[in-house]
Amino acid sequence: MIQDLVHQKIVQKHNQVTEWFEEKRKNLAFPVYASFDIRDANFKAAVIDANIFPAGFNNICEVDRENAPDLMEAYLNSHYGEGAQRVALITEEHTNNAFYWENVNALKNIIEGAGRELRLAMPKELPDDFVVESALGHELQVGTARREGSQIFVGDFSPQLLLSNNDFSQAYEDWGKDLSLPINPPREMGWYQRKKGNYFDQYNQIILEFAELLEIDPWFLQ
Repeated sequence: MIQDLVHQKIVQKHNQVTEWFEEKRKNLAFPVYASFDIRDANFKAAVIDANIFPAGFNNICEVDRENAPDLMEAYLNSHYGEGAQRVALITEEHTNNAFYWENVNALKNIIEGAGRELRLAMPKELPDDFVVESALGHELQVGTARREGSQIFVGDFSPQLLLSNNDFSQAYEDWGKDLSLPINPPREMGWYQRKKGNYFDQYNQIILEFAELLEIDPWFLQ
């Protein structure tokens, strides 16, 4: 199986692989989260997509969920310091998808567990008392992410950071362009302009390098 072959090669070339990864990571800005779709046919495996705005935080295992607040806190501290104590989580507009809101509830717990003050919001007008219910009955109040000048407000709450769990299939150009506060992951990585073909161009190129390092046929991983 391809997993056994790759594992064996990585063990044999552990130092070279570590150095290669560190070199690739230099000067790159990583989003706050991402998930990856892997297809494995035993004789071949490939990462067919990178999800920049992942849902499914309610599905991570209990150990990872316990560790997640500390990881979130470390990321926010290292990237924003004291400048991201008030956070707005920009959600999708799937108000009828109760399982999506389980994901939001889990992500809310992670962010608040990292010591941040949090509001949930959408980039569209909502009633002041708008509440959604998750699949397991969690009630979540969601506000309007209202733009004023170059700032975003949720009611009278003034966030210092926007975390996006909205995949921006719509550009929301008037809402999101030239904001004075950071949004992570960036709106510009949304599906309104992101193409899978661009992803595959980058992925296949880096697999060529990785396969050359491991001395295997890149076809196994492309």
